[in-house]
Amino acid sequence: MRSTSDGAVLFANLNADPVYEQLEESNAFQLVNNALGALRSGVNAHSGRVVKTIGDELLALFPDGPQAARAAIDMHRGFAAQALAWPGGSRLTIGFAWGPVITEDGDVFGDVVGIAANANNGPARKKPGTIVMDGAALERLPAPLSGTCRLIHSLKVRNGSAIQFYELPWMPGPT
Repeated sequence: MRSTSDGAVLFANLNADPVYEQLEESNAFQLVNNALGALRSGVNAHSGRVVKTIGDELLALFPDGPQAARAAIDMHRGFAAQALAWPGGSRLTIGFAWGPVITEDGDVFGDVVGIAANANNGPARKKPGTIVMDGAALERLPAPLSGTCRLIHSLKVRNGSAIQFYELPWMPGPT
């Protein structure tokens, strides 16, 4: 059954290719699988739903932007200790966006999915360890979180408008 509602779509990517290149495949798979478990925990702790994982990437849906932001922070913190075992350290990137989401058969569709993917694959990919969101998600954050964000990138879209992307800083440590 198909439904449409507003939500926050989040992509997290471990960018684990170097891990697979430097470790035996079964060891690399175990590291990635453990890391995905830490990411799932962050999603679940903030009322999100893991839509799917593909390789070293996770796609999740949240009912609101602040939940996605807090989950992203917890995901980075939860993975930080595991990343010490990764050749070269953490390459985790997270991007999310807010807007109308079409859900059908457990999957998600719509422009917001593409915007979240662009947040993660564009500005975030250039600087591992970051959390990047679109302006619509930023508008939904409460002052303590939104006040720390900074504009890092704009992307022209097909209708000539621009989507602005913001970095949400986070610090390692207890949640």
